[in-house]
Amino acid sequence: MPELAAQTMAQLLPRLPLDLQHVLHLRVVDRLSTDETARTLGVEREAVLMMQHRALTELRAALAS
Repeated sequence: MPELAAQTMAQLLPRLPLDLQHVLHLRVVDRLSTDETARTLGVEREAVLMMQHRALTELRAALAS
């Protein structure tokens, strides 16, 4: 099952805009905090939260279709 999830995510991630891909990578793969991600990207903490929410919403929609 983890292999299937990884394959599915590998197919879906490129559909996201690059900024959303970067946020998910930093938050999930690199395990950075919201504040660390914001500093890395040079944006406000709230922008990271918004982008992460948008990315996850888009991935959920893609999985549902």
